[in-house]
Amino acid sequence: MIKNIVQAAILAACIIHPANAQETNKANAYLFGSELSLDGSQHNDAYVAARTITAGSLKSQGDMIMTALNINIAGHIGESLMAAGNNISLTKLRIDEDLLLAGRNLIVDRDSLVKGSAKIAGQTLEFHGKVEGSTDLAGQEVILSGTFLGDVLVSTTTLIIQDNTVINGALLLKGEPRLVVSERAKIAGGITNEESQLANRFKDWQKRLSWLTSSFLALPLLLGLGLALFSPDRLPASAKMIKTRMWSMLGIGLGIILLFPILGALMMVTVVGIPVGVYLLATWPMVILFGATIGAYLVGDLLFKRIRPAMGGQWYLRMLRMITGGIILFAIGFVPMVGLLPVAIVTILGAGSVAYIRWRQGSVYYFK
Repeated sequence: MIKNIVQAAILAACIIHPANAQETNKANAYLFGSELSLDGSQHNDAYVAARTITAGSLKSQGDMIMTALNINIAGHIGESLMAAGNNISLTKLRIDEDLLLAGRNLIVDRDSLVKGSAKIAGQTLEFHGKVEGSTDLAGQEVILSGTFLGDVLVSTTTLIIQDNTVINGALLLKGEPRLVVSERAKIAGGITNEESQLANRFKDWQKRLSWLTSSFLALPLLLGLGLALFSPDRLPASAKMIKTRMWSMLGIGLGIILLFPILGALMMVTVVGIPVGVYLLATWPMVILFGATIGAYLVGDLLFKRIRPAMGGQWYLRMLRMITGGIILFAIGFVPMVGLLPVAIVTILGAGSVAYIRWRQGSVYYFK
């Protein structure tokens, strides 16, 4: 079900605002489409959303932020790459700064190079390239055969280290994964288990909460698309309110999320209170959903305020802000122990803004 929702959100964005990568040359690119080929394109920063993204000779002087069901790219990225998708394959790709990937099936071939740090999370993960900085990997199964100049932190149930793997730093393991290490692998800093007793006790809950957090972010994509299209002022107005009254929104949101289900259950006990109880219980998930949507937009907006202060306010750029924030929170959701905290905070802030606007304006749908 969640997978279908993610696919629907991405496809909706692709169909509504199609674009051709070849139209952008040596400039910032904002690309949406169904099947996008970035071959031969040259630009600074690029923000791409599509069903399928391919490139055999990509050239980017800046950052690349992309989301798609399938991503298969090769070439050169002058700064960092942030990508989320179902299947991601990086082939002969040079990244001059950092790499951030999140998805289901992730493959980085032996001819790929990351000159900064790499943070990758997925269900199955194969890394055969080279990382000059630190590496943080999380997945159900992780396969390594590359070269890592810094420390490598791995959170997984199965870790396979193949022939000719070189780790100049330490290999740090979260939990107690099934470990298969080739005799020809070289690990200069040794292997260390970093799992604490508390993490061992709640290991199963960590996995469930990480996947629940990441999956929950799929629903706001659809809601955010509707808000960006039909009510373009709502998302930025809510984000502005959070920035100016952050602590108030945090307190209101926390109170709403904690008290609504309790009060709703208590009201259902009495006949007179049943309508109020039904209203509270029905409103509670909607407030959280709106909160997550606004929270994702807030994160994306804060990022773009730093890297592109003059970025426009068209609906598709607002949608891009929300998708970017969703990608960031999606990746954070995979981080054990602490991954839930920032996602919960921005959701609470968003829920607080929804409740405050409802109280002041009399309608949860009025954001001006």
